[in-house]
Amino acid sequence: MQLKIDHVTIAGAALTPLKDRFASVGLKADFGGVHSNEITHMACLPFDDGSYLELISTRQPRAHSPLWHRHILGDAGLCAWAIEPPNMADELKRLGDLGVAVDGPTHMSRRWPDGALAEWDIAAVGEGDPGTILPFLIKDRTPRELRVPLRRGAAAEARLRADRLTGVVAMVLGVRHLEKAIALFRHVYDLPEPEIMENPLFGATLARFPDSPVVLATPLKQPSPPRIRRYDEDDRHWLEARLHRFGDVPAACLLGVPDIELVIERFEMDEDPEPWFNSQAAWFDDRKLTGIRLGIVTI
Repeated sequence: MQLKIDHVTIAGAALTPLKDRFASVGLKADFGGVHSNEITHMACLPFDDGSYLELISTRQPRAHSPLWHRHILGDAGLCAWAIEPPNMADELKRLGDLGVAVDGPTHMSRRWPDGALAEWDIAAVGEGDPGTILPFLIKDRTPRELRVPLRRGAAAEARLRADRLTGVVAMVLGVRHLEKAIALFRHVYDLPEPEIMENPLFGATLARFPDSPVVLATPLKQPSPPRIRRYDEDDRHWLEARLHRFGDVPAACLLGVPDIELVIERFEMDEDPEPWFNSQAAWFDDRKLTGIRLGIVTI
């Protein structure tokens, strides 16, 4: 099973303020309509490779969402990620044979403001809310472009630009027990031994599985003092506080870019690139995103 990110879900207590936070860093998400549960609605931010960010909230404040309720209520930001298997039934059987808990498939749909209906099936994998650690599965019933719009016209021309965002290429998953999480991903997806990196700027020990989008992050025991402006003195233990509040959950995600310096200039990101394994990364202003760690990495 190849791990390629289909989309990332980002939860907010209300959708309009969440969209505004992304717009403040130059990322405009379009309203994508109401889900078939009639409780949640979303906005969509698609990329060249077909992956996208899904901004999600409840239509009514504090309404009980059937998915990611705690994350929506807590304005958690990043809360889940999904992959699309070649065949849903085959993948569920494979996971079941490995002793991995699965729930589904469940039919879902969403109607766009223009009336177009997208339909798909999802299945949860592992414990907890879908996609908080192991990715949940999604399989379209209708053409994919009904779920995530294809980029045409000016957006298609942007694919030729060196300062573009190509897609979601890495999920950084916050975990309390690093060795246990490494063993889980190696068991479920037959991944090789990860590369380990201590990143004081990020405040975490990182484990990256080669040739996959998975990066595990656990808090450094003694984070270094903040060395760049986006972190203040009280923010050094942000990952530990996030894990305490939400449990194991996505902590950050990275978008691929051809030229990191040009993207930093385009989005007026107020920082220099930093080491990220064998590449370089930079981060959108998480103060404007109110704590959401969204970054870029050279591909």
